[in-house]
Amino acid sequence: MKSTPTAAALLLLLASLAPAEDALAARERELKRYLVAEHEKLARSCLEKGLREEAVGEFRAILAADPGNAAAERMLADRGRLWVTDWTKDEHAAYLEYRDLRKLLNYEASERFLALGSEKKTSGNPTGAKAAWLRALDYDADYAEARALLGQAKADGAGWVPKAEAEKRARGLLQYGGKWLPAAEVKARRAKWADAWEVKGAHFSVKSNLSEPAAREALEWAEEMHAAFVRETSGVLEAPDDKSLMPIYLFATRADYDAHNRTAHGGTIPGTAVGFYSNEDKAAHFWKREEEGVTPLEHVVRHECLHQVMDRWIPFEDDPTARPHFWVYEGFARYFESIVNLDGKVLTGFARHPPFQVARVLAAKGKGLKLGELFALTQGDMGDHYDQASGVVHFFMHAGSGEFRERFLNYVRTVHRGEAVSDTFEQVFGQPPGDFDAPYRAYIKALK
Repeated sequence: MKSTPTAAALLLLLASLAPAEDALAARERELKRYLVAEHEKLARSCLEKGLREEAVGEFRAILAADPGNAAAERMLADRGRLWVTDWTKDEHAAYLEYRDLRKLLNYEASERFLALGSEKKTSGNPTGAKAAWLRALDYDADYAEARALLGQAKADGAGWVPKAEAEKRARGLLQYGGKWLPAAEVKARRAKWADAWEVKGAHFSVKSNLSEPAAREALEWAEEMHAAFVRETSGVLEAPDDKSLMPIYLFATRADYDAHNRTAHGGTIPGTAVGFYSNEDKAAHFWKREEEGVTPLEHVVRHECLHQVMDRWIPFEDDPTARPHFWVYEGFARYFESIVNLDGKVLTGFARHPPFQVARVLAAKGKGLKLGELFALTQGDMGDHYDQASGVVHFFMHAGSGEFRERFLNYVRTVHRGEAVSDTFEQVFGQPPGDFDAPYRAYIKALK
């Protein structure tokens, strides 16, 4: 009988592979130690400088590198409020310093993950290689070398896509119905609402017959607002279990928008409205006018998508529109129009936001409603008071470094549930609205 060296050969092969595997395992352990140490260093520096949101990001990065890390889990559990009630020049300087340090870490980490992935591929572990290259993208989403190894390339208007798709797009082709057709033909077809573009984000999906870039821009506005909303309500309002994407419809023309309004909403939305949110189809709807007008589309998207988020987080138990305290329903949404992106730091309550300035002028001239009068209004009476409402929200969100915010957000929750009665504000605050008239006017007049 002829003998075979299979078992012996296998043992030799395993013996030859063992040193390489041990070296890779050691490299992974060293990389994990490096990441945990560097993220922890940044996190503690952020806490010392009052950059709580950035500290939370660093602790989450520790958990990504070392799942179950007890120190990171403990710090996240004890993170406290993430609210940004004021943003001084010193805080921004500290943020810019942090951002630069994080860029250095991002570069080093992405380089190390790229090298680790290449070693894994050489060792015959393509799955591990792909996982490492994806981790490189966690640190630098535009890391071209890692993208190339993952078979991706950048395409105008679409970001990083599979290389074959990028090549077809570069030749002037776009995908439609499973086929690659001339871009002009696809754009003409996508201009019909039934065949509109669709893009998806973390919390929203956008359907638009305007263009793919326009859909992505609207998605960015909505996602940025969502991130700010989560931070500014942290510790009081709780995210829902429903994680499905919230739909946004962006129509190319008013005619398209009006047609949808007639067929889906019985023509009940005023023709002058640039956008609206409906709790019937749970979608936010907009159309792109040629002139921005008084309110840019960016602000309208943030406003209506805030209504959409609130309906998801705090579903109506009764219709709040016919109840008192409706002011906060619109004032809160107008407040979240005020987002600015300052060197990568997303901030709310930007003092130069036009509605806040209108509220300031009203107060300076001794005009506007007393708070008790404003709070008593239902939807039908709110038409001329949206700007003042936004100013009052700013006061309760920011005054006294947020001393009223928790009570105010509890009040907001009660109103949005449709549970408000005439004295709801007094029940939550333990004081009548009139006690805040003078403090509000002094605050908003000083807002520059």
